[in-house]
Amino acid sequence: MPQQPLAPPWCLLLGGRLRHGIDDGDYAKKRSLLPLDINLKSTQSWGFPSFDAESSIGCMKLQALVTNPPDFSSLVLKTEKGLFPAIHAVDKNLIVFFSRLPNEIDGIYIIYDTISKALSVLPSEPPRFEFDMTLATRPLIVRRYAKDDPYALVLMGKKPLVAGVHKPVVKGEDLVTWQNVLAIWRPSSSSSPSSSSSPSPSPSPSPWDLTKTANLPGDWLESGGATTFLADVTFSFQGHAFWADLLCGVLFCRSSDLFSHSVTCVNVGFTDLPTCCQAEADVRFTGTLAGPEAYRTMGCSRGSIKFVSIDFQLFHGNRRVTVWRLHFSSKTWVKQYMVTQKHLWKQPEFTGANPNLPRDMTLMHPIINTVEEDVICLMLGKYKLGSTGIIIPYKAPAPWNVYEL
Repeated sequence: MPQQPLAPPWCLLLGGRLRHGIDDGDYAKKRSLLPLDINLKSTQSWGFPSFDAESSIGCMKLQALVTNPPDFSSLVLKTEKGLFPAIHAVDKNLIVFFSRLPNEIDGIYIIYDTISKALSVLPSEPPRFEFDMTLATRPLIVRRYAKDDPYALVLMGKKPLVAGVHKPVVKGEDLVTWQNVLAIWRPSSSSSPSSSSSPSPSPSPSPWDLTKTANLPGDWLESGGATTFLADVTFSFQGHAFWADLLCGVLFCRSSDLFSHSVTCVNVGFTDLPTCCQAEADVRFTGTLAGPEAYRTMGCSRGSIKFVSIDFQLFHGNRRVTVWRLHFSSKTWVKQYMVTQKHLWKQPEFTGANPNLPRDMTLMHPIINTVEEDVICLMLGKYKLGSTGIIIPYKAPAPWNVYEL
């Protein structure tokens, strides 16, 4: 009988979250954080023919709240009143925020480059009448393999094809069918940025390039996978782009196909999650379960792709955390280790660091460390029980658990 991999040792770190309605100055003072304003070297906006994006950029302010370990430092993007940006994607030096703009367009992506200190703004998606984001609600940051530049943002969705306009009219067929497409934005191909400092020609209605169709796996489509798939996490790894549904599996394609001008149809593959982690197709929409990101995550960490799953159907004191690694060449998952919350509570590093920490909290919101391959972060938070007895996290406070090899 093979020996069960041992869970790595771990330690406790203290952190905090900014919440809307809390004064940043009071929060920083209370937690002994040093606020440092980050000066931007350049700003650009694309695809806003009737909206003054530059005025909104001028009201944005980046600030670092810095402290010493074991507390966490924070990066804060301050915007106009009523705008609450949320991080949708991170890759190396790039951070992509999403924010809705009341009474204007549906939303924007705010891209901050930590190296060049540049801030870019573009519409969060092509116009709704020509694009449906039913497969992925957040963008993918993709790069050429083994190169840091250039990069692109990719949206996976569907585009309507209208009979008599986009395709021939065929008797007995629907007048409107949907084509799977990949919308791509490349900074280098956006030739008409709008800028208050240097006037330019009127930008196009949308900077997203819709020239690539997506050839999704036939057997996956026949099984109804596309009807329930929703990408919770996106990332790039060793020349491939990934869209991960944390309840069923992962769609992937070659990154080079997204950059190539000669590839108009991108072949997309699919691999399931580990069998024991696959959920019922409609569980996401039943209202009896928290969002998958509350107890699962997936991403790349240096030389591997990891999947972290926290059981949500067990009493909180004995919840299990399981870490899997994907062998991409064979499309198979290998369990690395499993640890229970009861075991973590017994660790002297934990009780000694914070003996007064409430024991009625439960593990949630796992995070993969992209730099240190053997580090997984877990948040401790409060929860409630759903009607079926399933644990539903509803509040994630300051403490974090971090364990490492």
